[in-house]
Amino acid sequence: MQQVLNRTVSLFLILLAAGLLNACSDSSASGPDGLAVSVVESLQAKDYKKFDQYMFHKKDIKFMLDSLEKEVVGQSNVDQKTFARLRSMVAARIKSSAEKSSRLRRKSFIRALQKAEKLGIDWNRIKVEKITKSHPYRQEGVVKMDKVTVSFISGNKRFDLVIGDIKKVGRGWVSAGGVAGPFPKSD
Repeated sequence: MQQVLNRTVSLFLILLAAGLLNACSDSSASGPDGLAVSVVESLQAKDYKKFDQYMFHKKDIKFMLDSLEKEVVGQSNVDQKTFARLRSMVAARIKSSAEKSSRLRRKSFIRALQKAEKLGIDWNRIKVEKITKSHPYRQEGVVKMDKVTVSFISGNKRFDLVIGDIKKVGRGWVSAGGVAGPFPKSD
């Protein structure tokens, strides 16, 4: 019985991911660019609360589940009752990982500030050269996620800052992966 339940939850998560891909896609380049600018501004201000506003939270799951429900229920052999049961199981799993995700977001923010300091980067004096969105950069099953790379100059050196696992949710573009870097670029 537990194996069947685990398979059902896994299938549901795959369907959720596939639905999210359709429900959350946006062809405008300004969305990911806006996210990148906001993340850089939060690093410039050394403001974690601002940074955290642009990160994926469990409240974003409701938007995704609602979008998936509109697509799946009635259009496949998943009925409302089955979807509600699966929804509650997914919500329980998400709730259990929420605290860990929060710690990882904070850690990525702090690491970016510390690494920048070691590299002599003054966030308030950087010049952004380019913002690049890659699609998809990673695929897990049917889940395709984007990343945004912010290329910038500090002093006379070039760097990249990577904002990972971006997606569009009801409140706009967010990152589920936090930031990595800055990384020195070789010219």
